[in-house]
Amino acid sequence: MTLFTAGRKNGGKMSSNLISVSKSQGLVLDMIRRQPGTTRTRLQNQLGLPQQSLHRLTTQLEEQGLIRQSGPATEGRGKPTPPFQLNPAGAFAFGLSINAASAELVLTDLTGAVLAEETLRSDPDDPPAVIAETARLSAMLISRQRLDPARHAGLGVAMQGFRAAGQDQFRTIVQLDRWYDMPIRAAFAQALGPLVYAENSAKLGAIAEAWTGHGQRFPTFAYVSLNYGLGGGFMVEGNLSFGAHWNAGELTTLFNLDQKPHRPALGNLLRYLREHGHEVASIKAIPRRGTPGWDLVEAWVEEVHPALHQLTRALWGILDPAAIIIGGEAHDDLRSLIAAHCPFEIRDRLGNPMRGPLCLPGAVRGDPSACGAAIFAIRNTLYGTQG
Repeated sequence: MTLFTAGRKNGGKMSSNLISVSKSQGLVLDMIRRQPGTTRTRLQNQLGLPQQSLHRLTTQLEEQGLIRQSGPATEGRGKPTPPFQLNPAGAFAFGLSINAASAELVLTDLTGAVLAEETLRSDPDDPPAVIAETARLSAMLISRQRLDPARHAGLGVAMQGFRAAGQDQFRTIVQLDRWYDMPIRAAFAQALGPLVYAENSAKLGAIAEAWTGHGQRFPTFAYVSLNYGLGGGFMVEGNLSFGAHWNAGELTTLFNLDQKPHRPALGNLLRYLREHGHEVASIKAIPRRGTPGWDLVEAWVEEVHPALHQLTRALWGILDPAAIIIGGEAHDDLRSLIAAHCPFEIRDRLGNPMRGPLCLPGAVRGDPSACGAAIFAIRNTLYGTQG
């Protein structure tokens, strides 16, 4: 696998060259990401690789600028073995989240930290315009940030909807009808090169939470993505679950047609606010705590409380996660309010309480799906794994 360079073009397309990462290097790289400050001795014990092989792999990753030493550390007798951490400048990627009312582009470094964010001016349901603007903004940000084009790990695209027949085709929400069943990778690759990846928005939000949020504390968690619709993602021991048909986490399937208008989806909240005389233009305009209309938001959360409990109990019973994390496009105040209404108590046949998951507001700032999309590109290109 290779990192492509956005600096070299062939007939208008980006070419792939320079940094190569083997599968074995990807395993070592991912272990260092999960355990910053780990040493060769620990890596050898965890990965079961011969000492000579591990020394060669870490040396290669250092030479490629993907990891760096973070100071000496002595483990037992003999020569100190240095701890390693990711080199943030070792690679970068873009993530594009295509939402009902806007499209958000983020640029992250190798660790998943956000370097820049841009809201596209294009109509999110205008694929040619979104693709063209993404290409223009990506080139502009690479230049503005003075990034090495050879370290470009690609573009991840977050789409709202079910997976269709292909791994990059989605049965989208009605607001994104022109993306329905479109082969996402092929569409973007014409303008941005071969390293393009696509995944459901909620799953990518879960990946962002795993890398830069509560997932650093809880390797196994359920992610509830509050967007225009309702979606989710399952992280199991730090790895994303896709399901047999790539649709694990489609939480809306828990509700029948009569229940769907009362599920905790932001499209339903927008309708509720408008029906009660509070006009809101989009999800971004949903009232915050202390602003006019917040009382209606609180009333809506009470109304969807039964569906919320049905959802959280199902997640507990099926996955038994350490935490249920509320994220998506919902702002911080709404995430916190929803999380406060999630806790429930399960008792055994003798009435003794059983341990259940914590309910927490998501810790990822900005658009979690866009952040997760950039991380998804890094995972695919460098780590050789999608989740």
